[in-house]
Amino acid sequence: MPSLAECGTRIRHARLLAGLTVRQVAEQVERSPITVFRWEWGERLPPSDRLGPLAEALGVPTAWIICGLRGVPYGLCETCLILERAEPAT
Repeated sequence: MPSLAECGTRIRHARLLAGLTVRQVAEQVERSPITVFRWEWGERLPPSDRLGPLAEALGVPTAWIICGLRGVPYGLCETCLILERAEPAT
């Protein structure tokens, strides 16, 4: 399983690519900006009930936030596929 820092880096990069501020993401996931900051800097992982809203806000698959193996396309990442199957349908 990737480290907190790796997950945080993915969250930060996805946010920047989406052109969002920390405050905008915080509003969308109903958390404080300091909480989102802590996710980005690898101090904490987003709780499971916020992963879906976070992924939606950032425009990335939920499993990618946790797994996101470098150099492995999303659809070929076995861990991502397992996590995706475990997600409730929306």
